[in-house]
Amino acid sequence: RAYTTVSLTGEKLNIGSATQLTLVTGSKSGTFALQDGSKYLNAVSDENHLKSEATEVTDISSWTITVNKKGAKIFNVSLTSREIQQNSSNNAFSTYKSTQKPILIYKQYSVPELAAISISLTPDHANKTITVEWTDVANATNYEVTCTGKEAQNIAPGVEEATFTGLAYDTEYTITVTATAAGYGSSSDSKTQTLVNPAAKTITREKASITGISAAGGTSTESGVYSLTNATDSDLTATPDGTVVTAASVSGGALTYTVAANTGAARDGSVTIAVEGGNSITVTISQLAGSTDWSTVYTSNVTMTGGTNGSTCTVSIASEQYDGIKVGTSSKGGDMTITVPAHKTKLYVHAAAWKGVTDLSLNITGATTTPTSISLTADNGISNNSPFTFSGDPSTSSYFFEISVPDSATATTLKFTTSANKRFVIWGANAE
Repeated sequence: RAYTTVSLTGEKLNIGSATQLTLVTGSKSGTFALQDGSKYLNAVSDENHLKSEATEVTDISSWTITVNKKGAKIFNVSLTSREIQQNSSNNAFSTYKSTQKPILIYKQYSVPELAAISISLTPDHANKTITVEWTDVANATNYEVTCTGKEAQNIAPGVEEATFTGLAYDTEYTITVTATAAGYGSSSDSKTQTLVNPAAKTITREKASITGISAAGGTSTESGVYSLTNATDSDLTATPDGTVVTAASVSGGALTYTVAANTGAARDGSVTIAVEGGNSITVTISQLAGSTDWSTVYTSNVTMTGGTNGSTCTVSIASEQYDGIKVGTSSKGGDMTITVPAHKTKLYVHAAAWKGVTDLSLNITGATTTPTSISLTADNGISNNSPFTFSGDPSTSSYFFEISVPDSATATTLKFTTSANKRFVIWGANAE
């Protein structure tokens, strides 16, 4: 049988990784069986073996146990000369006739715990001290008080406070009080405290953020942003992030800042205000989203679907390829649809008539839009087969259209229809 290390710390038994056996009633009165899970420890014939093969309590798996000052004597009921001992050479456990190391038996019991202790800290910044106080814990006989970098103090019951002196500024100290008593588990509590030089120049942030800045940007002043201790505005430096906020200055607790115009999504900028030789704060400045210039956006954020005589195609603009829909043939008209998501009230599209086609009017149905139709201009690049290489300027009003769509809680499907012999291509459809 294998072995492990067992040690004592005070009255606490420390057991390594091992199988713990359970004492149960043996085969005869006054004997015991050593249960190992569903089996029992047993001797093997008249040999130096100890196994857990027995599935029931019999004489071969039962033992007599006597204890004296030297240890425990554990003899097998069936093989009465066989004793469980620890081998003198390799520390393994087995049954021996010769004298080996005796078995030691320990009684394991639960140690009662002291009640929870709670501490509070009182800093004296000017004198560089921290005082810790606590409420007396029943049955405690000593309180060990420790502080980072300081010698521990042992305090008798009834005092309930300790002070640490000679501490430093801007250093975090952890103070722990541990209540102890013989026969009880300890009880402890810890708290941290940092001392601040009362004469130091400091800035305190009174407003963490400024929100709702318009997309147009500009210069604004926000009051009540900061307060100072032992410092003046001449000690301060205001540094903008340089992208969203391009300039910043401070005066009398107010922050004056300049925000650049925003043509994209909502964004955050910041200003850091630092005290010379002291600390610093950062104020976040949030700007609203800008308006996108959809006339130069040739990708689509809506679903376009070809209908009668409609099919997917590619439009090439400045060597970039964009997805579109071609509608109609040389002799037939056709249609296509665009699905506008719920609560989107603007639809922007790029469209061009086939090379040489004139008087092409696209009728828009599916909702009461403004306008209800759009007139398309032909482009020489819209001819032959896809991909079509656009030759004009697609961002101009000849090819770019804004359509107002009624607000709806559900998606709106708009149909674009052309008459016979009036082919067109549409791409860059976006809703907002």
